[in-house]
Amino acid sequence: MLALSTDSTPHQTPQRPIALTRSGRRRARLLVVRLLLTNDDGIESEGLHVLAAAMADAGHDVVIAAPDQDYSGAGASIGRISTDDTISVQRVEVPGCAGVPAFAIGGPPGLCVVAARLGALGDLGFHDPAFEPTAPPWYVVSGINAGANTARSILHSGTVGACLTAQNFGVSGLAVSVAWAEPWQWDTAARLAVDVLPMLEDAPDRTVLNLNVPALPFDEVLGIRWARLAPFGSVRFAVTEQGRQTSGSKLDPGETIGLELELIATDYQPPSDTDQAIIQAGYAALTTLVGVAEAWDPDHDRVAGALADDVDLADVTEESAPAPDEPPAHLRGRVIPGAPLHPVHRIPDASDRRTLHRPEVASDPIAPLPK
Repeated sequence: MLALSTDSTPHQTPQRPIALTRSGRRRARLLVVRLLLTNDDGIESEGLHVLAAAMADAGHDVVIAAPDQDYSGAGASIGRISTDDTISVQRVEVPGCAGVPAFAIGGPPGLCVVAARLGALGDLGFHDPAFEPTAPPWYVVSGINAGANTARSILHSGTVGACLTAQNFGVSGLAVSVAWAEPWQWDTAARLAVDVLPMLEDAPDRTVLNLNVPALPFDEVLGIRWARLAPFGSVRFAVTEQGRQTSGSKLDPGETIGLELELIATDYQPPSDTDQAIIQAGYAALTTLVGVAEAWDPDHDRVAGALADDVDLADVTEESAPAPDEPPAHLRGRVIPGAPLHPVHRIPDASDRRTLHRPEVASDPIAPLPK
């Protein structure tokens, strides 16, 4: 089997050895996999460099496409896109990654993923396997983030957002973050990321794993545990005292003030099975994430299916529906795709896990680029 080399010269894919995971179990590593590495701390981040070197040393084909500046907190944003402007792309060299193609992109990590996925990096970019059936699968690996990405605040993480952007394109991803320490434990996070990556091979399409690593040397990490998202993290945002005084003052039209925010440590003790608690206990935490989900009545599939033989929801219009005090018997107040809005309908409770459904993705989400 052939795989892409960083110098565009075909070579034979090496057979990967059997390795021990942190739990001591034997796991067959992946054959060579094509990886897009990105982050939100920027192309100059040491965490990105260490992660890229570890993945390349593990035998994977690595291409780096990362923001040209720090985009922490960008979430899955792709930034402002204008047909009147261009996005800067610069070929760069990454320390410790000789031979690894690297690009600095003038935009957030989500845009880096989109650009690579659309083939903007040319022969070093990535294309849908449907057009390259002999190409190895490819994944997005994002990180290593300087600081843990735990709890519900991952909504704002550019590290996680890059992988959720990939998920939206039908691609799986691994987000990697390490808790704060002096010195940073980049090597620990990189080694654990290499161990976790093979899980994506047999995982469902569009799987996103969020790996958070404690601030410990590799040999002191107790293992890897599955984790829920904690309700709160170890720090929270707050407006500074000076910021409160400033923002409370009267502003004249056209006047500008500076709003000051700070991160404050909390004494919150998260449940023991959550990501924040698990890394505090000395384990690495692993969580499966879904970025975009719809909220529907828990039984909407069954109800809609039962209607398929005798009711075409597309034919149920505003005019044909009964009066508000006589809702259609077959709808019974359920919110069903294709049904017209009716006063009896109630918005599904998105906090009820039974209501959440992932939207389908087309098998060919990207058309071939014009020649």
